[in-house]
Amino acid sequence: MTKLCAVATLLLSLVLAALSLPARAAVAPTWHVEVVDPDAAGYVSLAVTQAGSPRIAYHAHGDLGYAWHDGATWHLDTVESQPGNTGWYPSLRLDGQGNAYISYYSSYSESLMYATGVPGAWATEMVGDPYTIAGQTSLALDSAGRPHIVYFDYNHGLVEYAWHDGGTWRYEVIDTMMLKSQFVSLALALDSADRPHICYYDADAEAWLYAFRPVATWVFDTVDADVFYNGQECDIELDSQDRPRISFSDLYMFYAYHDGLIWHTSMVDDTFAIGSFSSLALDTLDNPHLVYTSWVDSQSTVLYAYAAGSTWQVETVDVISPPNRFDDVSLGLDGDNSPHVAYWSLGTADVLKYAARDSAATHHLVYLPIVRR
Repeated sequence: MTKLCAVATLLLSLVLAALSLPARAAVAPTWHVEVVDPDAAGYVSLAVTQAGSPRIAYHAHGDLGYAWHDGATWHLDTVESQPGNTGWYPSLRLDGQGNAYISYYSSYSESLMYATGVPGAWATEMVGDPYTIAGQTSLALDSAGRPHIVYFDYNHGLVEYAWHDGGTWRYEVIDTMMLKSQFVSLALALDSADRPHICYYDADAEAWLYAFRPVATWVFDTVDADVFYNGQECDIELDSQDRPRISFSDLYMFYAYHDGLIWHTSMVDDTFAIGSFSSLALDTLDNPHLVYTSWVDSQSTVLYAYAAGSTWQVETVDVISPPNRFDDVSLGLDGDNSPHVAYWSLGTADVLKYAARDSAATHHLVYLPIVRR
């Protein structure tokens, strides 16, 4: 009995010692929202510098605007201003020195446009043949810093690819739509060999497609067939093995990845009719992060989702009520894999907004009391 009492006393001491250790209580991450431009916003594209500073290209009431943060405050600049309308559907990329590269559409020039430079010193040029109705553009830079652009020629129903070979622009038609009246979403990524990969909506097939040009001929694959399409967007990133990861909406929010043999698709959010606007990024471990919009119960919301193992965690970034709503969104990750979001709020005013999230859920030490009897 004495031995049993001694063992019991020892076990009780160990339990009490464990209880006396501080427990870690997780605190939910916080989103910090700022107004960047209170009265001039439209379609947006965000990129983050290597130092973690956000840059935003956006349609600014008929101009192409550019916003940058210096660590203390936001600054606004005009990349291009025309008598007519310009700056539609911008796509922004940065090089290692922070120089900006932007593709966009100009209604005034009736052309795909390409801009390069830094605030106060911009150069713009027309790219390709003219077309009169704006369509989405997507830009990527190759290993030599040369631009590659996919864009939709609404007039002729063409998904086109333009790239600069160091001397001149070159062009290819990727796909032709017989149904020319439908807006087509698309996005571009380049792999480690500078080969283009795109996602886009095929209006004729009513499907989300993936296209890849390994050498000289495009190869096509269906990611999602029989899509209920109402202008929603797709986005594409390539993982560390150059395999495609794609986000898209088909009544619900989805994410698909290719394992080298087949596509695997998971539902990110099962809220009905969600994800009209979305943006995808991969962190340094190839984990996917998404931002997208929703309109539920007469409220417009910007949502952020990330994969935690086999499940998706969803957080609310911002909420607004009628007559206002959120439209375009753009996501970027900094060197710590922390998300930065640019988005457009429209209604009583067209507002450019920016949100940043705490780098991770923080932990506070909570000491549990010990009750001795």
